[in-house]
Amino acid sequence: GNSGLAVGVKARGKMLTSYYLPNELSNEKYEVAACVAFNEGRCTDESWPHKLTHFFIEKRGVHETDRNCIYPEPRSHHKTCQIHPKKMWRWEPTTQRWTQATPAGEVYPPADGVTILTYNVLFDHYMKLHIHTKKRYPALLEVLREASFDMACLQEVQPPFLDAMLREEWVREQYWSSAISDCSSLNFSGVVILSRWPLTNLGIHDLPQTCGNISPCVLGTLRMSPSLRVTICSAHLSHSDVEIRTCQLANILRKTADCENMILLGDFNVHALKPGEEFVDAWVQSEGEDGEGKGDTLCMRSNPLAAFMAENDEREGSPGSKQSTTGELPEPLSGRFDMIFIKTPRADPRLTTIPRSAFIGGKQKCLNYLSRRLLRLASYLNKDPTAISPHHLPLPPLPPTEPPPFTDTLTLTTQLHDTATALEKLPGYLCPSDHYFVRVKIRATTTNNSSNGVS
Repeated sequence: GNSGLAVGVKARGKMLTSYYLPNELSNEKYEVAACVAFNEGRCTDESWPHKLTHFFIEKRGVHETDRNCIYPEPRSHHKTCQIHPKKMWRWEPTTQRWTQATPAGEVYPPADGVTILTYNVLFDHYMKLHIHTKKRYPALLEVLREASFDMACLQEVQPPFLDAMLREEWVREQYWSSAISDCSSLNFSGVVILSRWPLTNLGIHDLPQTCGNISPCVLGTLRMSPSLRVTICSAHLSHSDVEIRTCQLANILRKTADCENMILLGDFNVHALKPGEEFVDAWVQSEGEDGEGKGDTLCMRSNPLAAFMAENDEREGSPGSKQSTTGELPEPLSGRFDMIFIKTPRADPRLTTIPRSAFIGGKQKCLNYLSRRLLRLASYLNKDPTAISPHHLPLPPLPPTEPPPFTDTLTLTTQLHDTATALEKLPGYLCPSDHYFVRVKIRATTTNNSSNGVS
């Protein structure tokens, strides 16, 4: 009769592409609206807006239409806090485990500043067979090891990569981690912070995401001096939906509105983002006028993996899904999608970027990073690298510049074998990630008001 047809789908984060209906249905075409991004039914002010997608239902299946809209926010008095408090993790040598710990006493960064980087390490939820994730892991670890950072904010970290990273001796000796592979703070977006100094007030803030996923951002407080506390916020915004991305950023800015000194960084999936007048772009501040138009972290002309993925990725919102009939990719093909912003009082600035400290890294192919790692491991173990791997080594077997890590021989041998295996049949387009990392050095400024105690 006049009754409508309702189809319920519990997608668990998967897009509904087709759903074959029973043969009893007639050829009549129905149009239905399905709320496919309901944030697991949690009806809070933090999870809106939801995306309402319209589908055509026919006998042969269900097909999404172009007529989408944003579901309005409900008038509800239910206000649930979406920040989940956590503690930082630290390697405990006596128990040989990562444990949640509280720092003993106050420890502050040096007066010359803190080197901070943001890096999207590329998960394998898409195009898994082509991006050779396991072969990229050793190269990614080599990139991070050579980056010489004090704090790294990473995105798209998956449990296997986090496990590999937390097994590295240099990570265990020097850094605290916001997550381990089996904790609840690591989910679809994979936002993780490594820091030489523990972050207090650590929390995971849930952001709305498409398809019912939760996109977290990690919030914490870094004590730069006895009287200067800086909020660190690492985020990974939606890549395809402008409205959801705008909502995510609005959530972050609302939650951190009372933070006077703040560093906001991550993969924002949009070129030349401007979060607000109170924020300063650290790259431009560091590089001055020369920095304008430079510092691209996603560049399909110089990064062959980014170009390969753009040409073959057909996800909504990706460059590959927007190719013209001639096969040409749309502009822009590059941009500063990964950025670092500083928020500090304009009249009495507490934070500033050290001039000419900005750097874009991770630009070499996996072959270079893996070869360098293989040579170093072989030198530690007094092995001949050419005997380990017949792959052509582009770098001479130089001795390591640093002493061997305090790792047992079995672990070093395993890493050597894994690196040599990854070198074999390495695709020429393979880079550590489709993104480059951006790194800057930020320091606390000296103010005229000596009562502040800021140095």
